Amino acid sequence: MKLPACVRTDVDLTRWQALQTWIAIGSAAVVVPFAKDLAALVPPVAVRLRRDFKTMLSLIRSRALLHQATRCKDEAGQIIATITDYTASVATSRECQMLGSSAAAFDSASAPNPG
Repeated sequence: MKLPACVRTDVDLTRWQALQTWIAIGSAAVVVPFAKDLAALVPPVAVRLRRDFKTMLSLIRSRALLHQATRCKDEAGQIIATITDYTASVATSRECQMLGSSAAAFDSASAPNPG
């Protein structure tokens, strides 16, 4: 299969492949010890927040997994997420929301006027 001309083939992926191998050979189980406390902070009427809660937990787990060399493990060998993983995940979530809002604003601003 021939790659499109815009796809770079001169990029050294060795470090990324090594990271993937390192993640694959270790434990991918992550525990978020403060998950229940976070869930309790979500108001019952906040439907969007309740729906997005699993996504936030996934972001926290992903960050802890990537930083597992500096995280403790429990007796079952699970990586223990930290508050740092939470705060970084909140920042990532906010950036994504801003990008999404900007994209939505751009789409609506640049849409042709049907009238």
